[in-house]
Amino acid sequence: MQRILSVFGARLVIGIIFLKVATVASHATPADSVIFKAIVDEVERNLHEIQYKDFSRPFYISFTLEDIHTVYVDASFGAIVNCREKKDRSWANRVLCGNYELNDENYYDATRTKAQGDGTLSLPLDSDYWGIRRAIWLIINNTYKSAAQTYQNKIEALKEKNFPHDSLEIPDFAKAPTVHLFLQPQIQIPPIDSIKSLVRDLSNIFNNKKHISYSNVSYYQIHAKIYFYSSENSRIIFPLDYTVLNIGVLSELDGETVSDALTYLERNPSKIFMQKSSIIANIDSISSKLETKVKASYVKENYYGPVLFFNQAAVQAWLQGLFGYPDNLFAYREPLYNASNKTLYYGQNMNSLETKINKPVIDKNISIYDAARLTHWQETELFGWYPVDAEGVIPIDSLVLFDNGILKTLYNGRTPTRSVPTSNGHQRFTFTNGAIVAGIGPGNMIIRANKTFSEEQLKKILLQKAHEQGLDYAYIVRPNLIGNFLTSLNLYQVDVATGSEKLVRGAMLKPITINTLRKNIAVSSNAFVYNGFLNENLLNIDGSSSISQNSIPDGTPISVICPSAMILEDIELTFYNKSLIDEKPIVPRPE
Repeated sequence: MQRILSVFGARLVIGIIFLKVATVASHATPADSVIFKAIVDEVERNLHEIQYKDFSRPFYISFTLEDIHTVYVDASFGAIVNCREKKDRSWANRVLCGNYELNDENYYDATRTKAQGDGTLSLPLDSDYWGIRRAIWLIINNTYKSAAQTYQNKIEALKEKNFPHDSLEIPDFAKAPTVHLFLQPQIQIPPIDSIKSLVRDLSNIFNNKKHISYSNVSYYQIHAKIYFYSSENSRIIFPLDYTVLNIGVLSELDGETVSDALTYLERNPSKIFMQKSSIIANIDSISSKLETKVKASYVKENYYGPVLFFNQAAVQAWLQGLFGYPDNLFAYREPLYNASNKTLYYGQNMNSLETKINKPVIDKNISIYDAARLTHWQETELFGWYPVDAEGVIPIDSLVLFDNGILKTLYNGRTPTRSVPTSNGHQRFTFTNGAIVAGIGPGNMIIRANKTFSEEQLKKILLQKAHEQGLDYAYIVRPNLIGNFLTSLNLYQVDVATGSEKLVRGAMLKPITINTLRKNIAVSSNAFVYNGFLNENLLNIDGSSSISQNSIPDGTPISVICPSAMILEDIELTFYNKSLIDEKPIVPRPE
């Protein structure tokens, strides 16, 4: 049982810097030694001594301690609104009874009372050996009791149905190599006064912009150290660092409210501070563009046809197509069910890609692989790199997902599926409102094409495809600004006869699925590097809705290196009516 809290042309020469992973522990701090010894000693003691009733003892225990330091500061019009700095410790604990082939996981029983834990337990903030051990003792105790009961239920159900253990179609847990890895943090949290000064200075810029009725600048940093130990003798300590600077702006122009946003994502906060002058320039840019945006005409009819995506919009189209529901690149485990009115059965696999490995799935022009341990692409640090996953597995250097359109594998951790029986190291640490949790996810995706075009040629292809379908216009989606940051997406209507473009509003893209990626994808020869979070907030257009207004990290940190533009043929846009009432302040902004 597991309990958790908390490309381009074929001739392109790729400069790759892989993280050099140490295989021996070294340079541990005194606090590291205390914390890790407490984890190891208590896991080993429970592995050999814990016993509940006549239930099976565990064959596997892992424990993760997450030592977390967070800082959050936000300001509006030059004044600090919130400021908080917090230290916390969260944990994840996995206790398995049985063996690798058959254990307590991946099982649901409607005929028996579900085994219950004893509630949430906290770890002490002090690096006190006995304090940490006693907390871990109670955590493992509670996890084990639930796991042992579930395993017993599972064994009894198999006996009742006269179902031999070796007849189960999918093993419950995959074996993985032992890993010894100690990496010390290279990043420090800046003094809180320096952070407040940066946020205040950026926010103060909006005081000189008379047309701005609301602004917000927020800074969030998470600085964590992960301690992982398993009874397989994997011993791991490594840092986890992410910094988010989010800027939101709103204005009432010509009786209408318009908004925009800008987000910077870095591992090292010093890079945020180093970009201060360019951030100011971009704040000026998005503020001035609000007047252009409010004058954009509204789309008045639905559209089905080709769309050209540029830069950030192209990446988000890929991500939505590859990771949408239900068919996506995440391996799906079919759980075993025991229902009162049925025999044992495996649940339905919601992801049809599990049955399509080694078959053509996307355009044969496209190949995709994941290089999770790649730290940089040329001069750009990659947001998605990581040295080891949440289950203590080092990710494969180059995981081939698609080879000329043929699906080769799916992302997975140590829970086997029919088609992906072993881990490829992609049980990622992800974020939900700043909390660290675990889930399957990509790292650094690299998308390349055998045949490419210039961006100018792509526009001509777009117009030709629209003309062939009898359309008077087509659409282009572009980011408001282009760079190593996230910005809002704008929609341009392109006249098929003249090629002229105009900014429009009031339309939204229907979700792109993997079926949209099956054929006739035309891509550019230029490369674009995207750093961001994989979540549901993709391809939203019109203002600040196009990126998350939540300044707390949400999703899986990823990087994508892909062609800077692409055309998808069968894209649907729907229009929505302009609001008849636009609430705004009764009196003007005070000056």
